[in-house]
Amino acid sequence: MSYLTQLKTFVEVYRSGNITRAASRLHMSQPAVTSHIQAMEAIVGKELFIRKARGVEPTAIADDLALQVSSHIDVLEQKVASIRSRASTDHGTLHLAGLSRVFKCCRRSCAC
Repeated sequence: MSYLTQLKTFVEVYRSGNITRAASRLHMSQPAVTSHIQAMEAIVGKELFIRKARGVEPTAIADDLALQVSSHIDVLEQKVASIRSRASTDHGTLHLAGLSRVFKCCRRSCAC
């Protein structure tokens, strides 16, 4: 099973130190971010963050996980952004098809 979305969420929570702020940056709801963090905690079998009154504090396990995955998540995000920007500027190739007599006629500069 792929945990890419949960890992991306984890990295954003780790960097922001706040679930609500991470939710805003990810354009997600706070309960969805909390659910992703809970899923990651279930996967690793350890608590990743200590909930505080004004945010979260990463545990040693979170520090280790962030060190191992954050650069990979960043590279994947950059690759997707690169493809997205190329796709928005690439207008593709236009192929025209039609009757050959129409194109021949137009080449002779006559009124079609």
